[in-house]
Amino acid sequence: MVVTGGIAGKAAIASQQQDRALQAAAASWPEALPGEQAELVSAQGGATTAGYPFRQTWWTEPITDAPTDTDQAPVADLARQVQENYQGVAAVNSHQYNASVVQATADTPEVDVQFDDCQGKGGMPEVLHDSNGTGHFQNVPVPPDAEPAEGTDQQLTIVRGEEIWEFWQFSRQGDGTPQACWGGKLKAQENNGIFPDGTGAAATGLPISAGAISPADMAHAERTGNFGHAIYITAIEARYWNDFSWPAQRSDGSYPYPAPEQGRRFRLDPSIDVDSLGLTPFAAAVARTAQRYGFVLADKAGAVSVVTTRNDEYWRNEFGDVPSWQQMADFPWADLQMLPKDFGKGDQPSGSQTESGSQTENDSQDEMIPGRTEPGEPSGGRTVPGESSRAGSTDNGSTGAGAVPGTGAPNRPERSGQIGAEDETGWNEPAREDAPQRDHVYIQGQEDEPWGASATSASGSSAGEQQCPGS
Repeated sequence: MVVTGGIAGKAAIASQQQDRALQAAAASWPEALPGEQAELVSAQGGATTAGYPFRQTWWTEPITDAPTDTDQAPVADLARQVQENYQGVAAVNSHQYNASVVQATADTPEVDVQFDDCQGKGGMPEVLHDSNGTGHFQNVPVPPDAEPAEGTDQQLTIVRGEEIWEFWQFSRQGDGTPQACWGGKLKAQENNGIFPDGTGAAATGLPISAGAISPADMAHAERTGNFGHAIYITAIEARYWNDFSWPAQRSDGSYPYPAPEQGRRFRLDPSIDVDSLGLTPFAAAVARTAQRYGFVLADKAGAVSVVTTRNDEYWRNEFGDVPSWQQMADFPWADLQMLPKDFGKGDQPSGSQTESGSQTENDSQDEMIPGRTEPGEPSGGRTVPGESSRAGSTDNGSTGAGAVPGTGAPNRPERSGQIGAEDETGWNEPAREDAPQRDHVYIQGQEDEPWGASATSASGSSAGEQQCPGS
């Protein structure tokens, strides 16, 4: 990290902060919706940017004083997953496999997004298209220039006020008609920040855009020290698919205990002095946010990672001389504290999980999510084909690798990409022999923008690496 000192250094830092704030306001979730203040205190007691749609949900609930689980073994397992891969540094998906967030308006024409049966379900799921025209893929305000995130997950989030649509493997047919393999719609406040009915672009039914880090979040952190909401993370190994924790609605995990369950919430020990850790400014903001709002394990991927919204230019400027794959160096993963299973679960919309937060083989979830394959893995924790300790993204549901919508068993195709050798829209720095290899340069190393925003313009296409919907 380059450290600049003296008066000139302070002036340069102030200028950079101002530039970042301006970029954030222009490139992501709006700092405020019309008629609202820039800062908004949620019912849960947190404060976030007014443009953040999930501000009245569990995503903005402070957990500094929350109880912890009596069993903390999954914390050690998650820390091990970081330590044993990619030089012991978690990924930041800032260029691909991140969240591509675009804004729609009341004037954006509504269209039906066609169902691309990439998983061979053999028919149109009624939850996506129904005879009443109320399916999740019907009457969607798709901006003409909306583009998905880079990477095979091709994630796209469309925001219109409190309405959120997320798609997995979004593309366009030859005539421009939009299509996707899976996805869903939710109203951020009514659904408490969770996709209903087995929908959504992630394996857990959690919106990637809600926990992705945006330019607006970075501007918010410069004012308050944190992002104002929980952070979405992925893991290489997650507990078996039929054992998960609220707020997750399903899982594509395939590993035995002590692998953490998808949906588990973690916080960084609040007593730690973040300033003493020597972290990058980005990682320090992540740490302070993790102390107050925590992480939620929302998907599987080829690495333990955090995700950003899509905005290549912003993240290049923000990261400076420290590449994305080194931004989280020295982050104290072993000092996380795991909250109790199903923490925060209250009067929630009906979902697919049982009272214990797990799912049985005969659960109705299997019917809700067409395309579910083998319901579980043998009790030995064998490695899932297509995965490895190095990179294991699957088509079934990882945000870092992209869980396949509508599936429950992992079946991810490997992705290859060398950190530091991203495509022509990335860092453009030469590949290095010592650079860690990942299935996707992220877990989520994708870039995106602050809330409200990746871009509705061609230059602002947002990318997001998502878990597979319905997995």
